[in-house]
Amino acid sequence: MKECGTLVMDKPVMKSRQDMQSGLSPLTKKKQHAYLSDTDPQMREFLIEGYRRMTPRQKLRQVDKLTKTVQIMALARIRKQYPHCTEREHRLRLAALWLDRETMLRVFNWDPEKEGR
Repeated sequence: MKECGTLVMDKPVMKSRQDMQSGLSPLTKKKQHAYLSDTDPQMREFLIEGYRRMTPRQKLRQVDKLTKTVQIMALARIRKQYPHCTEREHRLRLAALWLDRETMLRVFNWDPEKEGR
């Protein structure tokens, strides 16, 4: 039995000739379509081809930009939810979204369960 993320596969999936030529497994193709299911098929293909042409460095830069955007949005929510807190506490609350309790206690001496997230 092969484990693939949270999906457990009992037996290998047979590939069609078209799948073999495209180099994608049926599972990968299914994930791609679910990933951009609300996108026009031509635009979806355009995006996927663009991702394929990106170098690993470009992909990492893109992930970095998206991560920073998510952090900025989370920090904005924290500031709105806890307007009375200091900037340090805002940053600690942000860190608590990514780090486990033990790390927060060890590194920052701050307990997210006690202080709240």
